[in-house]
Amino acid sequence: PHYWRARIYDKYNSQGWYSSPLFLQAFDPALIESPEGEQAQRVRVKHEIRLNAVTDTLLPAGIPLSSDTPAQLAGRENAPWDVFQVKSMLELHINQRYEIESLASVATPEELRQAGNKYPYWVEENYLQLPRTLPQRVRELSKEVIRTYSNPYDKAVAILEYLKKTYPYSLNIPDPPKGSDGVDYFLFSQKAGYCDYFASAMAVMLRSAGIPARLVVGFATGEWDE
Repeated sequence: PHYWRARIYDKYNSQGWYSSPLFLQAFDPALIESPEGEQAQRVRVKHEIRLNAVTDTLLPAGIPLSSDTPAQLAGRENAPWDVFQVKSMLELHINQRYEIESLASVATPEELRQAGNKYPYWVEENYLQLPRTLPQRVRELSKEVIRTYSNPYDKAVAILEYLKKTYPYSLNIPDPPKGSDGVDYFLFSQKAGYCDYFASAMAVMLRSAGIPARLVVGFATGEWDE
């Protein structure tokens, strides 16, 4: 099982997430820069997807390599293989099938623990942004949660576990009050939320601690829900 990525968002403001200006180009495997060094610890995986809804978004399980339907890549010019979305160039229908091949990470927790924080230039450039309006108490909470850990991986796990243990999952959530910061509202006022709240909070808390992060939406394995 893998996570199937639909879309990446890299910019946060108090009202939510959005993407940098993106450009589209035909999905040519030659355009994908294969990761090198430690980043190359990945395996090729191929999935067959059957659609239960009409969409033009194809779902890779990591870095997209190829698909059997014509597609376009949406990404930034300063990071060619950092693909935000794979879009079909053909109209897809319910029950239609397609195959897509991806590079999925197989790095172990210990390898991630030893990886350090020497990030590629485009990672620091694109995945540490935060608005000036972010309340200071969000930054202070992040520091408190990670204060006993020394590497980015353990800090990320600490934030993950803190959010899981502290805040209940709920779909019955009112919108944040007008003018409030969504993550701050979740952490300190509402204190409950659904997946978007947890993911937003983790990404913002990581960034406030100097750890590059982004919001990714898509699908995961699970039991079929009518």
